Amino acid sequence: MGGAPSRVHQSSTLGEVPESRATEHATVWRKEGYHDDFTKSPILPDDREDITEYVELLAMLHSPVGQNFLGRFSMEIGTQHVLFAWSDIQEYRAIPTVDYRFTKAKQIFGKYLRASATALDFLPEGLGEEIYNCLDQAREDKNLLGPDLFLQVQKVCFRHIFEFTFQELKNNYARRYEAYQEEGASRFNRIGVNDFWYMEKLGEGAFGKVVHVVKKSTGRHYAMKIQHKTELLRSFARSLSRLDNEKMVFQACNHPFVLQMDYAFQTELHAIIVLNLVTTGNLQDAIDSSPKKRLDEPRARFYAAEIVIALIHLHDMGLMYRDLKPRNVMLGMDGHIQLADMGGVGDCIGDMSARKIRKHGTTVKRRGTLMNFKRRSIMGTKGYMAPEMAKLLNQSNDQRQGYDEAVDWWSLGVTVYKMLTGARPFDPPPWARKQSVVAMLRRQTEFEKLQAEVEYPRYMSEAAVSFVSALLRHDVHERLGSGPNGKEGIKSHAFMAGIVWERLAAKNVEPPYIPTQGPVCDEPLYDSFEEMMEGMHEADARYNKKKRNLNEKVSPDDQKWFATWRYISPQTLRIEMGLAQAMDDIEANFKVMQLTGEGSLSASASATSPHLRALKNTGKAALAMGKLLRLGSNVSGTPSAPSAAVSPR
Repeated sequence: MGGAPSRVHQSSTLGEVPESRATEHATVWRKEGYHDDFTKSPILPDDREDITEYVELLAMLHSPVGQNFLGRFSMEIGTQHVLFAWSDIQEYRAIPTVDYRFTKAKQIFGKYLRASATALDFLPEGLGEEIYNCLDQAREDKNLLGPDLFLQVQKVCFRHIFEFTFQELKNNYARRYEAYQEEGASRFNRIGVNDFWYMEKLGEGAFGKVVHVVKKSTGRHYAMKIQHKTELLRSFARSLSRLDNEKMVFQACNHPFVLQMDYAFQTELHAIIVLNLVTTGNLQDAIDSSPKKRLDEPRARFYAAEIVIALIHLHDMGLMYRDLKPRNVMLGMDGHIQLADMGGVGDCIGDMSARKIRKHGTTVKRRGTLMNFKRRSIMGTKGYMAPEMAKLLNQSNDQRQGYDEAVDWWSLGVTVYKMLTGARPFDPPPWARKQSVVAMLRRQTEFEKLQAEVEYPRYMSEAAVSFVSALLRHDVHERLGSGPNGKEGIKSHAFMAGIVWERLAAKNVEPPYIPTQGPVCDEPLYDSFEEMMEGMHEADARYNKKKRNLNEKVSPDDQKWFATWRYISPQTLRIEMGLAQAMDDIEANFKVMQLTGEGSLSASASATSPHLRALKNTGKAALAMGKLLRLGSNVSGTPSAPSAAVSPR
């Protein structure tokens, strides 16, 4: 998302950022929408007959408002490190795919359970070693890792939060807790159009506008996609259950190589999603700005490997991307890629609405159940379409045999060829510019164009030619990525030699290029959402755009299709809580140790047992140690810096 705005500034100068005061035009997350039966949670300790207070805390930990309140309070009293661990484990439990689950599990182990980590040194003896052994076995079979890998750690963390944060809050800060209860009783969380400054228009699509906005409470820049509910209803009239597909895909992915959706909310007229604003361009920009209008092989390999990780994540969720091309691959400020535009994503099982992509952290896709399902709808960009997709362009519905996720591997082949040469493999060569030849090529169908033999420049390495040609196999059963070896065939190909997949998935590899941030508008063009929408409607009328009643309201019956149009991402929630920077500091320390080898599983293994023998058992002694850490003191009573309980050493 996000083109370069016309007015320039490198950073926001919006001044002091006030707290959000949104009270109207807002989505309110009600407790009923998220409230599970917490009395049955395996997290709850079993040492009390009356578990009312335990359930009270668990409800707080599962609500955005509750987490916000506990996060800010824990930062004040120095117990935030335990809440960090809880938050990371919650995020782990919700990961739907085994590859990314393994990556996240290693991060959690390195941050909180490795030999020199101190933030959770009240854990029972042997627990870290047990988890290490599970991770070691999962190297051979990642399916061994379930969502409950860190359940025992989370239970101990819950007990610590209960004793040293929650009880402290209730007993010594009762008025603040009462104020939270009064606020939390009426709403779960609130986000609305009044929470943003409206900077400028970035673009528009079939359903509405995309605008550059700034969140008032944090000063962060976003791209807001404003969609008219009535337009969505008309476009998805034949399949209303798919109306929220794009939002659901963004919401479920939550992957470092997929553009993040930070918020989703609605007004009476609009369904809105708020995405990360990218001002550093996309792969096509990178190609166009290179001196030779193409990328060198190491850089192309790096981007291709990250695209592979992102596609595998989607495929393992039962999704196919269907529109892979350089313009849809954004380059983040950290030099890593992010897939954008989930509007074309299709599912591999035929019923995305019933699946809802994931629930309770379980993997929804089992490859054996998908082998017979084929999609027949046309999606994608000519020049990047696989032949089995292109063939549908000239077929009626009853003639179509369909396609599966193998179309993404073909598009990857085209994309890698484009990165390495600056052109697509089936584009007409320079000599074909004569009028007669151009006329002939225009008469060819898209499928016929893909029958041409691909020419590879001499400067492409043998491994690169082999990689691209294997991806551009017409027979999907022989195509790299969907053949007998599946995704492992791509990872083990000679072109990918030198890629350390586990570290790359965790972004623990230095990118070959750090892009320059594009200009960012720093002054709002509009005083309010309403003023902006009115101005855009007037501009549409002046330029004779399609006349629509943009103030048309949806009926109460149709409103049911937007009943779940609400979301706040875990990372965004940390930012709102004020915890993001502290958690990022821990993550940064861990990544440094990964690069030096200290944070790896093998490095931790040698020191695991001696360290764990020194850990305290849970109970009063462990809780007393936790309180000492909270107060910023060590065992001997010598004052220590509060960060000692936060940053692993």
